[in-house]
Amino acid sequence: MDKIIYNLVFNRKQSLNERGTAVVQVEAYLNKRRKYFSTKIYLTPMQWDNKKQVIKNHPNAEALNRMLYECIALIEKEELSLWQQGKVITLDTLKEALTTQKEDRSFLPFLKDEIAKSPLNESTKKNHLSTYQLLSQYKKKYFSLI
Repeated sequence: MDKIIYNLVFNRKQSLNERGTAVVQVEAYLNKRRKYFSTKIYLTPMQWDNKKQVIKNHPNAEALNRMLYECIALIEKEELSLWQQGKVITLDTLKEALTTQKEDRSFLPFLKDEIAKSPLNESTKKNHLSTYQLLSQYKKKYFSLI
């Protein structure tokens, strides 16, 4: 089994947004195929060193570079987890696992699953579900204000 190779890529599509910035992505390469994962870090072309694949000339360059490598470490950790589970590792399975992991991190789906699995009385579960409903309404209301 081959190991996935990771690289940082800036402005892959060779176009800047209206702010004059482009995203840094993690490129995963395996068996002549590539997948890209966003780091959600946007930079101007002057803030990226293409040879060293690091951020330069940015007030938060050190912290942002650390975030980039943590992003790669997170993806590698997921790759290792898939390998430990005995799954066949492809770029598609890696992307799917990362997407599922991202969705699983949300508190509200976790809460709903825990309520459903709990051995509580039905009346208590109803009470907990009403709290869940209030939290999800609050979330919609809160994020619509931002």
